Parts: sequence; C-alpha cells; structure tokens
Amino acid sequence: MLRKKGKFTLFFVILAPLFIAYCGSPKLAPSAKPIAINIAAPKLAVFDATSIVVMNRGFSIISSNERLGLITTDYKQLDQSFGGAIILDMFGKRKVEVQLTTNIVSDNGTSVLTILAKGRSQKKKGGYYDEIEFSNAFLKSIGDIGQDIKKLAESKK
Repeated sequence: MLRKKGKFTLFFVILAPLFIAYCGSPKLAPSAKPIAINIAAPKLAVFDATSIVVMNRGFSIISSNERLGLITTDYKQLDQSFGGAIILDMFGKRKVEVQLTTNIVSDNGTSVLTILAKGRSQKKKGGYYDEIEFSNAFLKSIGDIGQDIKKLAESKK
C-alpha cells in the first residue's frame, strides 16, 4: 500500500505542476502564413525595393543579406492604419506588434518574394506571448506591402 501511495505522490509532485503550467499558460496559434509574389525583376532590384518599402512603412531593418535575399525587420507596434482595428477586435486592447521576414529567390531575371509576418502581443504583466494568428484581412494588408514592392522593383528594372 505504501508503494502505491509513493507513486501517486510522485505523480502530483512532479507531473501535476507541469500539467498545470502547460494548461494555464495562454496558447496563441502561430501566424506563419507566407505570402509569395512573383516579380518580373532581378533579385537586386527586388531586394532594394523591399528595403525601401518596409522602411517607408515604418519598419526598422535589423538584419539583411543581399546575397541570400533575406531581410528581417524589428517588431513594429500596429496602429489603426495598418490593420490595427482588426487585431484589436480580435485580441482586445493589448499592444500587438508585427515583424516581417522576407526571402527573395531569383531565376533568369524574375524573382519570387516571400513575406512571412510574425506577430506577438504584450502580456498585461509584461513580456510577450510567443506568436499570434493573423486574420485573412490582416494578411491581405501584408500582401499589399508585397504589391508595393513589386511595383517599385518592376519600375526600376
């Protein structure tokens, strides 16, 4: 009888806190839904256009690699003009931030720009949730950034 009680106690001492921590922490779905856009311009023109457009949209570039075609922005707090109303409706009054990562692949003078938006929301007591899921309407606004990049890159080729 003592042996069964020991295993039962072991369960509550070790596994119960892990189970409670897992179930009690907020879970928000990942927002990894890449948007791909075909652009009739070489990689360098698309890279330059991407840099210009994301900076004009208020994003700060934290890393870039022209040879690989990668650009990553810092997180930017959303406002009403950038789909913020949709996000606020979904998540209440929390501050929501978005980060963009782009990848540009080129072949024979044409390129494919892939934009991946990653979102996070501030917790009320500080810190951030890992990721949030964006609505289709918000992802359309990310696609609009891609279309602006396409127009600029194709006008420079």
